[in-house]
Amino acid sequence: MNSVYVVVWKELKDMLRDIRTLAAIAFLPLLILPLMSLTSIYAQGLQPGYVALINYDKTSGSVGGVNITSEDILEEISKALEKNGLHVIYGASANVDATIIIKEGFVKNLTSLTERARLEIIKTLGSSKADQVENIVLNLVNDLNFRLASLKVIELSNIAGLNVSVGSILRPVEAQVSVVGVGGAPVSYEEALKVYISRFLSFSLIFVTTPSTAYITDSVIGEKERKTLEALLSTPVPRYALIIGKVVSTSLIGLLT
Repeated sequence: MNSVYVVVWKELKDMLRDIRTLAAIAFLPLLILPLMSLTSIYAQGLQPGYVALINYDKTSGSVGGVNITSEDILEEISKALEKNGLHVIYGASANVDATIIIKEGFVKNLTSLTERARLEIIKTLGSSKADQVENIVLNLVNDLNFRLASLKVIELSNIAGLNVSVGSILRPVEAQVSVVGVGGAPVSYEEALKVYISRFLSFSLIFVTTPSTAYITDSVIGEKERKTLEALLSTPVPRYALIIGKVVSTSLIGLLT
């Protein structure tokens, strides 16, 4: 083990000789990785997104005593898109990230008790804004589905002369989630929190291993360039001691960073 201590001492001395490199190895990942994420988010925000809205229906109808027009649906979609920073163009356009089409007969099918209305979303391949548009419109469609279904339930209940609960019909099943341990015993909030913290710490290991990996790579390459690697291998120090010594010194960098 004395030979391992010798190698560790040598590595630590070499490390302390170049404080600038050590500081760069330690702090650059902490700066670069968050900066890359922020730059990516900021760049997406700067890139404008354009959406074309086309209404081929332009009709109105009623369900459950509520009047509905295709223009109302179009305006609701437009407001949701503009709220998320997207530019809306009314009518067909080639230079857009996505096109949303309300087809003829949309309101008729929307208020029908036997048909289904369809909203068409045409996305441009490779556009991140197009995926954003899809998510916004699908969320809006889900909300519209529940509202229209509620109105239809009310209309049918009035026709049948029944007093019904809209929630019990449209959402008859409610899920309740409980967290238990491996043996089936209930888990406290603190224990559940420990699991999420451990996952976060596992992810944060990238900040620790990156400096260590960079250092050991630089150390081996530096030894070869300075022609000192051959000299180390020719010493009485066993090769396993060289490897263990470098691993230990690298682990110290990981602990410090």
